[in-house]
Amino acid sequence: MSHHFILFEEIHYGYTADNEVLRGVNLQLEHGEKVALVGANGAGKSTLLLHSIGLLTPTRGRVVVGDITLSKRTVAQIRQTIGFVFQNADDQLFMPTVEEDVAFGPTNMQLSREEIEERVASSLAAVGALSLRKRSPQQLSGGEKRRVAIATVLAMGPSILVMDEPSAALDPRARRELIALLKDFRHTALIATHDLAMARELCPRTVVMHAGQIAADGPTEAILNDRALMDRCGL
Repeated sequence: MSHHFILFEEIHYGYTADNEVLRGVNLQLEHGEKVALVGANGAGKSTLLLHSIGLLTPTRGRVVVGDITLSKRTVAQIRQTIGFVFQNADDQLFMPTVEEDVAFGPTNMQLSREEIEERVASSLAAVGALSLRKRSPQQLSGGEKRRVAIATVLAMGPSILVMDEPSAALDPRARRELIALLKDFRHTALIATHDLAMARELCPRTVVMHAGQIAADGPTEAILNDRALMDRCGL
């Protein structure tokens, strides 16, 4: 079975005992699928995504990546498979320079210096940020930070991309470049977004979350053209 699939099985989670944010979420992505995850603020999208790399642990249910069930023992292995782009780019950028941020993951993979350099250059070039490599992340604009955050993930060579609002803070040109980049990514991608136009262009399948549950799951055109569904789910 392909290691590029991801399964959320009967996921329940609450930040407090009396506030369940996820209420029995079942979702599976097959190899090569690009799936948009949409919903109003508070629907549970970000909370679900954080389960994919073990930053949150379900109170009930399980997450499976390929044939590996996520646990404390397997989380490091799964994080080598999944590239996660956080909603806030500052959560991923902490080194003195852009190139050091992008090199951080490959360095921890104990790659050769030549391979690390190749990954840094190719990942920054892929997001149009090669000219930023000597800059401090703190000196970058919001859109530039977003590009670099994506480059840090691409440098790891992930089999699955999980992205939380990747087009946020991007100007129109950077947004178009991001969409082109993601179109070329041939593996599995789960993209939480409020950018419904991007979802329509990029993802053949869309999943709608509402109040911590899956409200709809189907072809993007059908989902986004269902006005009653969109209104009911605050979209």
